[in-house]
Amino acid sequence: MNILVVHGPNLNLLGEAKGDAVSYAALNARLESFARELQLTLKIVQSNHEGVLIDALQAERQWADAILINPAALTHTSYALRECLRMVGRPTIEVHLEDIRRRETWRRKSVIKDVCEAQVMGKGVLSYLDGLERLATGKYGGVRHGLAKSASTASDAATVPPKAASARPGPVKTLGRASMAVAQPGKLLQDAAQAAPPRPAKTLGKPAPEARSEGPPKPASGITRAAVRERIAARLGNKITVASLATWAREQWLNVERGAATEMGQRELLEETLQSLALSATPAGQMTDNELIELMARLS
Repeated sequence: MNILVVHGPNLNLLGEAKGDAVSYAALNARLESFARELQLTLKIVQSNHEGVLIDALQAERQWADAILINPAALTHTSYALRECLRMVGRPTIEVHLEDIRRRETWRRKSVIKDVCEAQVMGKGVLSYLDGLERLATGKYGGVRHGLAKSASTASDAATVPPKAASARPGPVKTLGRASMAVAQPGKLLQDAAQAAPPRPAKTLGKPAPEARSEGPPKPASGITRAAVRERIAARLGNKITVASLATWAREQWLNVERGAATEMGQRELLEETLQSLALSATPAGQMTDNELIELMARLS
């Protein structure tokens, strides 16, 4: 599978500003490594110019099976980039290292969100890795708003076979290229499932729901922010383990993916939060107590 990774303005300076958790080179190295595990071929593009990014998307539209994009500062303003992604018509996931909703001076929504399959943010490098895995598996975990692809485009996307990647090692450059190969998809959530032991018969003193033949039960009244906050509070109070929290979150996330009801207007937030918690038992997704507290604040 061919994936075009697009980095927007100023991301080439990652690692040079105080507080940056990762450098641009380290970010691309992690992407390359994870792509090899997922049997993906990557092309990585970065530019500080909107038109150059649009030219790259158009030039690679026949090669790319999917697109992973961090528009950076263009997130809130570039309708030209949005229109390009719509016309190129490839499955696209928007990613951000930070939670852009927390930016005090940028209280605006992403203008490209509604032409993307999903939006992943606030997880650092894991945002990119999560997005790559979703594209590799086709399990986007998001809902597009107002975007209807033609039947022919949808059919083409569903039937594109994985392509063998020819590894061509070399440094990633601005507007450069990188090829990948090898291993198995679904690794992040698989690791989370393996790290977490089977759920005990009772949780927080309440009997577990009866097993059903069709799989894990869906919450009777839907998953709510209050329920997630309660679980996080239990973890912070050492009443449950990291693995138990991850197991519970993964079950709820799968229920949501199957169409279970959620608190009105909170589906996307709950979906992102549950996935973060499901990955918290893996080395790449570990969360500190402070990060858990921040997550609770977002759910308030």
